[in-house]
Amino acid sequence: MNSHLAGSIYFQHSATKSTAFFPSEGVSDYLNPNLSFAVTPRQSVTLNYAYSRNRSGLTLLGRNHGQRFDIALNSRLGPQLSNTAQLTFGALNDPLRLNAQGEFIVRDALSFPLKAGFVTVGFQHTRNDPSLVKRLNDQISLLPPALQQLFLLDPVAFVESSNLDPQIRALLQNLQPTDTEVSVSGQFQIGHRLNFSPNVGYIRNAAGLGRNANSHLFGYSLSYQVTPSVQLISSLSNLFLLDTQQRGVRRTTVITLGFNKTLSGGSRWLLPFRPQKRTIRGRVFRDLNVNGAFNVGEPGLAGVRVELNSGETVLTDSQGRFEFAGLSPGAYRVSVPLSQFAEAVRVTCPTDVRLELFQERTAEVNFGIVNFARVMGNVFNDYLLDGRRQPDANGLRGIRLTLTGNGGTRQIVTDGAGDYELYEIAPGDYDLSLDPATLPSNVGAPPEPFKIHVDPTATIVQDIAVRALRSISGHVP
Repeated sequence: MNSHLAGSIYFQHSATKSTAFFPSEGVSDYLNPNLSFAVTPRQSVTLNYAYSRNRSGLTLLGRNHGQRFDIALNSRLGPQLSNTAQLTFGALNDPLRLNAQGEFIVRDALSFPLKAGFVTVGFQHTRNDPSLVKRLNDQISLLPPALQQLFLLDPVAFVESSNLDPQIRALLQNLQPTDTEVSVSGQFQIGHRLNFSPNVGYIRNAAGLGRNANSHLFGYSLSYQVTPSVQLISSLSNLFLLDTQQRGVRRTTVITLGFNKTLSGGSRWLLPFRPQKRTIRGRVFRDLNVNGAFNVGEPGLAGVRVELNSGETVLTDSQGRFEFAGLSPGAYRVSVPLSQFAEAVRVTCPTDVRLELFQERTAEVNFGIVNFARVMGNVFNDYLLDGRRQPDANGLRGIRLTLTGNGGTRQIVTDGAGDYELYEIAPGDYDLSLDPATLPSNVGAPPEPFKIHVDPTATIVQDIAVRALRSISGHVP
C-alpha cells in the first residue's frame, strides 16, 4: 500500500463430488487476510486472521468452522540481534462439540550471533479451553460403561442432562490443558567444511487428572564436506518422556550416519551415450525496487565479474547477462566478488549461490546490486507544534517536494498517506524543499529547505512537519 503498510488476502473454495469409488461429498472455505505495518525501520507489527468452514458427508460429525487471530511483533534490536513475539487465539466449533475448543498461544523467539554462527532461544505456551463435551470425551473413563454408551449416542444431550454427575461436571469445567515449551538451537559454520546445528528443549504437558508429562530432548545435525564430491552427514534425536500416569521414563533415540556422493561420469559400457552438458546463466542487475528479484525494466550491470568454483570467470554483457556453458553434471558455486566494485554497494540477494546440476540441464541465478542511495519520509500535520510526528498525526497527500543538488533537480508528490520516496540518488549534499502552492490554504510550510547529506547506498529518512495556521478574531465595541 505504501512504504510502511502492506496487506494481502487469500481465499480458497473447494467442492468434492460423490463418485462410485468415493461416496462422500463436501464443501470447504478458507479466508486469510493479512496486514503488516512498519512502526519504525527496526520494528514491524503483523496482524493475521484465518477463517475456515467445512461441511463433509451427511452427518454432523463432518461439519465444523473455526477462526484464528495472530498478532506478531518483529524487532531488530541490533545489527544482528532480532526478536519475534507472537500472540495467537481462536476457536474451533462443530454442532456436536466433540472437537470444539478455544486456543491461546504465546510465542517468543530471540536470535543473536555467536562466533561462527547464530543461536535462537524460543518459548511457547499453549492453553486450551475445550467444550464440556470434548473434555468428557477425552476423559470418558470417568464414566461407568453404561453411561459411556449414553454419552456416545447423544453427547450434547448427555452433558445437559442430570445423567452427568455434578462432581464430575465441576471437575471437567476446571480442566484446562496447557503445554509449555522452551528450546535453544544453534547453527554454526566451522571452517569451510563443517556445518553443525545443536538443539535442546524442555516440554511440559499438563493434560490434567494425572495425565501430565515432561519431555527433555536434545540432538544435533551436521554435515562435513570431505571432498568436493563427498559429504558426510549425521543427526541425533534423543527424547526423554516422563509420564506421570505410567510413573516411568521412556526414552527414544534416533541416530543417523551416512554420506552423499556426487557422481559426474561413468564408464562407456555403463553409459553408452554421452551425457549432455549443463549450463548456468543469469544476470547482474540494478534492483530498483529493492525486492531481491529481477523485474522487467530493471537495467543490467555490464562488465561485472562472475566466478565459478571450477575456476572459470566471465564478464557480464551490456544487458548484465552471463553464462557458463559446457558444464558436466555436478554441484557448483556461482559468486559475484564485491571487492571488484570501486564504490560502496549493497546487495539484495546472496552473492554466493550453490547449484546442483544433475537432473536439471540449465540453472538460472540472478544477482541484485544496489549502488545508489534513497531519500524517503512523510509530510505530516504537526498539531502539537513540537516537530515530532505523533501516532495519530495525519499525512498530507499531493504535496510537491523538490530535491536540488549535485548538478540536478528531482521532484516528487506525496501519496495518500503523505509518504514520499526518491530512488537512485547519487552521493552528495542536497536541499529538500516543499512547494507552498501545493499546501492547503490554512497550512504553513517550513521557511528554509532541509540540508541533506547522502552517503553511498544510504537510506535517508527526512520527515517534514507542517503546521496549520491559527488566528484569533473578535470585535472591539
